[in-house]
Amino acid sequence: MIRKVKNNAKFFARIARVLAFVSFALVFSGFSAYSQEPLYGFVKLNIDRGNMEGAQIIITENGKAWKNVSPSKARYEYDLDYGNEYLFTFTKPGYITKKIIFNTKVPEDRIVEGFVPFQFKVTLFKQYDGINTVVFNQPVGIIGFNLEVDDFDYDTDYTKSIQAALREVEEQIEEKRKEEDKAEAEAKKAAAEEAKAEEARKKKAEEEAKKKAEAEAAAQEAARKKAEEEARRKMEAEEKAANAAAKAAATEAKKKAAEEAEASDEEARKAAEDEKKRANAKAAEEEAARKKTAGEARAKAASEKAAAKNVKAADAAKAKEAAAAKRAADAQAKRVAAEAARNAAAAEKAAVAAEQDKRNAEAKAKKAALDNSTTSIKGGASVRHAARLKAAADAKKRAAARAKLVTEQRTRLVDKGLPNERKVEFAERINRKITKIIIRREGLITTYRKVEHAWGGIYYFREMENITKIVFDLETTL
Repeated sequence: MIRKVKNNAKFFARIARVLAFVSFALVFSGFSAYSQEPLYGFVKLNIDRGNMEGAQIIITENGKAWKNVSPSKARYEYDLDYGNEYLFTFTKPGYITKKIIFNTKVPEDRIVEGFVPFQFKVTLFKQYDGINTVVFNQPVGIIGFNLEVDDFDYDTDYTKSIQAALREVEEQIEEKRKEEDKAEAEAKKAAAEEAKAEEARKKKAEEEAKKKAEAEAAAQEAARKKAEEEARRKMEAEEKAANAAAKAAATEAKKKAAEEAEASDEEARKAAEDEKKRANAKAAEEEAARKKTAGEARAKAASEKAAAKNVKAADAAKAKEAAAAKRAADAQAKRVAAEAARNAAAAEKAAVAAEQDKRNAEAKAKKAALDNSTTSIKGGASVRHAARLKAAADAKKRAAARAKLVTEQRTRLVDKGLPNERKVEFAERINRKITKIIIRREGLITTYRKVEHAWGGIYYFREMENITKIVFDLETTL
């Protein structure tokens, strides 16, 4: 009976220790999970021959709806919790939908060390008729934690399994793109020929209008000269008639005076004088009327000449304004065409560069997978340590390249004439505090972040590159 009681006491003590250990483990694991920072990274979405309008990024977490984003720019940043499987679906009307699985399950002790932000790229191609895209119903890639490199990486075995099908579809898309380019080139050529023909028609119409205006001006000038000549002839005829009439009246008066002089010298003299006075008065009146008529004719001719001159000047001004408007319209059309050509060339160059980067990344991933496989066969912990160092170095190189790309893009976009400026922003997240400093120096904008964790760790970043505190303090001071 005593032995049974002792055995029962040992059993209950053992049960108490187990329960205490389990409670401690649950409390510790809850605290550890609570203190974990999300996995930070970003994805660069490229729309082949298109823009971000209508594009969507749909994310599910463990098969359940999580986020639905309509990105306004190519870069989308994300924070993922550890221990889950996320499905990224990239879609846009008229384009082929692509999916990528991101598995964030990681050993607990590895989470404490943290990860370099993981970046991946996705390019959406146009949906062409006659191309079977059933291969895109499954994910085009799987990202997860790789024990060999001790970091996140693509699942190369899965990539190899669908590589042939993806390559076949991409080759078909490339053929369709070439056909589309050819059709666009032919359309541009036809448009250029049509524009040239339209320009010839315009030029011909302008020449005809110019000839018509010149003919009208010549006709007006001839009419003016004719009117002046007729007025001059009329004035001369009237002047000649007035002179003849005056002369005839004087002769008649002289003759009458001579005849009357025979009857009475005195009466003849008086009559002659009176007749002479009347003749002179009549001649004076006729001379005044002639001068008045001549003045009116000259005034009328001058008025008609001035009116013709004004009409000619107005027609010349209109023709000059029309020519200036045409030159301005032609210059604007040439500038628009040149700008469109430059934009098209830049877009095509960017697309080619993005495609080359993608191929280089795939080749590098294959080589890294092959090297890591060989290394895992040969060695133990030292091999994994070397792989971890290599992965960290590669991650730093990628971060440096991304920072350089961002710097180059911002250098092209920011006006160097703007003054230097320092802007500070603060953000609070679970168990961390973020100080964001935006520096504009000589037209270049650079973003710095200081991340202070609740457990005491402090990290400094320039764009997405990890830097020291000294560098951070020097570069964030204007």
